[in-house]
Amino acid sequence: EVPDTTPETTDATATPEPVDSSSTEPETTSEASDSLPAPTPTVTTPIPTATPTEEPTETPEPIASIPEAPPGMVCVPPGFFAMGSTSGQPDERPEHPVLVDGFFMDRSEVTNAEYRQCVAAGACTPSRTENAFTHQGYRDDPAFDNYPVISVDWDQAVAYCRFAGKRLPTEAEWEYAASGPDNLVYPWGNSFDASLSAASADDVQPVGSYPGNASPFGLLDMAGNVGEWVADVFVDGFYSNSPPSNPVGSGSGAGRIFRGGSFANPDGAFYTTSRRYANVRSFSEVDIGFRCAANAPNAEPPADAVDTFCQLYEEFKPGVPCP
Repeated sequence: EVPDTTPETTDATATPEPVDSSSTEPETTSEASDSLPAPTPTVTTPIPTATPTEEPTETPEPIASIPEAPPGMVCVPPGFFAMGSTSGQPDERPEHPVLVDGFFMDRSEVTNAEYRQCVAAGACTPSRTENAFTHQGYRDDPAFDNYPVISVDWDQAVAYCRFAGKRLPTEAEWEYAASGPDNLVYPWGNSFDASLSAASADDVQPVGSYPGNASPFGLLDMAGNVGEWVADVFVDGFYSNSPPSNPVGSGSGAGRIFRGGSFANPDGAFYTTSRRYANVRSFSEVDIGFRCAANAPNAEPPADAVDTFCQLYEEFKPGVPCP
């Protein structure tokens, strides 16, 4: 169960508290009305029993069945992938196998118009700045309704997702949705092309402006436009000791994580699917927004996928129970 992410009242002008990643004690409150996925148990297929008069019938493997995604969301099926990188930043290591349940995730980032509805309902506070990097009147001008909301801190992102009946994605869910089971370096492939994202633009762009940057599951703008908050608490060294299935960084530290890169930077290293950015939960900037996720019913991986995953995990951490 993920730490409580109930938004705390923050002072937009206060000096951000320092990141304390040394504590890993779980927080005591829940992040959103839609709880994060629980660790996935290993599914055991019954062994058929022969009788004197009949040939044994093999029981088929259970198959995960996920219903159609809600409007504006994409269904990401259960599976496993190699999380992290062997060549990226130090906090992306070690690369390690991770098993995830299926889930739903917003196809695009939450927009100004969507966030404004939450503010009007009294469930959200306004974003911290009226203007974008170059766009004047960005927050309140209807001309920017279909642009991603920016300048929101982690707690504001949590509040919106709760208002929408969703939650923030975990870091593992976000990376799997971006890279797919083949661990792509970028959502569209393994070579960087700035023209496929807002990396080539001088400011944030309308959501879905680059259909060519879709991830293997059809999610847009996961490399560029705005960085995106995820649910996890930043815990130093978490990748070395995270659980094999549905990992979520937790603890009482103030550090949080955002993913995906933003705009106006042609350096592909900032947009990889494994790149991580950490700051305090009260941090906000003109290039940070978010998207939401939700649990999907009947989304556990099938037994054969669990078995294959556990063989890989045994190579990574011999003797450690899986999953």
